[in-house]
Amino acid sequence: MIGGDLDGVLTFSWPDKEWDYEEAPEGREANEAHRWEKFGVMLTAAGYPVSKTVRDLSELYLTWGLAHCEEAPDGPRWSMPAARPGVEQG
Repeated sequence: MIGGDLDGVLTFSWPDKEWDYEEAPEGREANEAHRWEKFGVMLTAAGYPVSKTVRDLSELYLTWGLAHCEEAPDGPRWSMPAARPGVEQG
């Protein structure tokens, strides 16, 4: 789950029952730090800024076509495409 307000520091969390300690015995924090480091290197290499906030990450999702946001009477409504776009799609 992604947490924090839109302009707060980007954080992630998993319920204990969903964390696989056999797959990542170093623990959540070390595993997540390693994943973020790799993600940052990939973003930088591709010419994108490294996401620091929920807003930053959501803007990347919109740019890449991984999410769609439209205004609704009760506020923004977010959705994800049924099929993820491929490289050939943009």
